[in-house]
Amino acid sequence: MPEKQAKADVALIRQETQFTCCAASIASCMKAHGKDVTEADVNKILGAAPMAGATWEAMLATVQY
Repeated sequence: MPEKQAKADVALIRQETQFTCCAASIASCMKAHGKDVTEADVNKILGAAPMAGATWEAMLATVQY
């Protein structure tokens, strides 16, 4: 059986805090699409906060932005 290979070249971005996993994930996806953004850039729009994280609605709105 052949080895599986990813179709997208997605860079690993480690989250900087315990509450910015969504921001790190979005930043990784954006980099795969050629956008030069950081986790901090994404979180300025997303607004993830300690003890609250981010909502699905905020995550979708950030991606649409």
